[in-house]
Amino acid sequence: MNQIPTLNKSLTISIFNKDANKQTNADTKYLIQLGCNNYVVSTATKNLIEILLIEPKELITLSELYHAHFQEHLNSNEILQLIEQYIPKSLLEGAPAVPAKTPFTISRIVLSPSMVEFLSSKLTWLFKPLVALFLVSIFSTIHGYALINEFNLSTNSWNDTNVYLFLLVMLFSFFVHEFGHATACRNFDCNHGGIGVGLYLIFPVFFADVTSAWRLSKYQRAVIDLGGLYFQAILLIFIDLIALHLNSALCAKLSTVITFTMLYTLNPFLKFDGYWLLSDLSGETNLHRKMRTTIRSIVSQAFKLSSLSNILLKNSKLILAYSALSIAFIIYCINFLFNEFKYIYSELPLKLELWLNNYTLATDNTFSKFTLAIDLIGIFIWPLLLCTFLLFAIKKLMSLIIFEPKEPT
Repeated sequence: MNQIPTLNKSLTISIFNKDANKQTNADTKYLIQLGCNNYVVSTATKNLIEILLIEPKELITLSELYHAHFQEHLNSNEILQLIEQYIPKSLLEGAPAVPAKTPFTISRIVLSPSMVEFLSSKLTWLFKPLVALFLVSIFSTIHGYALINEFNLSTNSWNDTNVYLFLLVMLFSFFVHEFGHATACRNFDCNHGGIGVGLYLIFPVFFADVTSAWRLSKYQRAVIDLGGLYFQAILLIFIDLIALHLNSALCAKLSTVITFTMLYTLNPFLKFDGYWLLSDLSGETNLHRKMRTTIRSIVSQAFKLSSLSNILLKNSKLILAYSALSIAFIIYCINFLFNEFKYIYSELPLKLELWLNNYTLATDNTFSKFTLAIDLIGIFIWPLLLCTFLLFAIKKLMSLIIFEPKEPT
């Protein structure tokens, strides 16, 4: 006898993109939340979940409820097949808690949620529209002028002290970025987690846990997406003023590099701010998965023009554009890796030969050996990082493009 699944009573249902007034009921997406997991589902899947929440005891009752919701007659076995296909197993009563998905290889919280809440609650006034408009205007004026004069500012002497201070301020700017996300979240009375550090592919990153922002409107989520860049822009106002006033090479370098990192986070092909901003403003979820499906379909039907035209018509312009740009980004990465490995192939033997000569001529004192050890690490660190990135890239291409990923929706 077929058993009707029972759902976890703790799950919540809310409309996704509350401000999408022009959508029809059939087009409306819903957010299902349970613990730290979020699922964006169609109206049909939401109705199926609501039927199960009523807890029908008999299969005939299940069929009657389905007909009442969908105005369609299906037998109980067909309904159970739909439940099996569309309802995530993690929503069932008694199912083990699914750990939150994270893009990080390793991660650790360094600032607790309570501490972040205490600090962020003092700065929500920065997100008042007039205040934000004023600060962005000040930033645009000062930063634009500073960037134009960056070459003149960078002519001052550079020493080891600058390097260490540069690294400290860069780390602080990354923390400020994540604190901006958390403060934007707090501005909308939305709970957030702590701030931590992690490793994304080969990139060390700070991160802020703003998972609860899924329940907000898409424009509120967009503000949270941009909150990190906004706080970095405020930091740059002070750095630019010091650079201009003191003719500081350090601050000029900081201004340039922080600007680059800000632009880099807008890259929509990695799951940085640009990806989430594009996803939130467009209302399209799982951009990577939809892009992979589209690319596979286009590749498989490349020589069947009629089938190819159907694929192009079925997908939104955003998904098609995103897929095309993703292909271009992959080609760029392949070209970048090829050129880098080509350079390493030609230069690495020369560097090792020079290092061996220095090792032969070096004295036996501890300082000389330590310096040579640091030099050897410096020779291999970039090739090793590139090899690590290449392995991650191959793994991603194999698992995400060639093979269909299994995801519940």
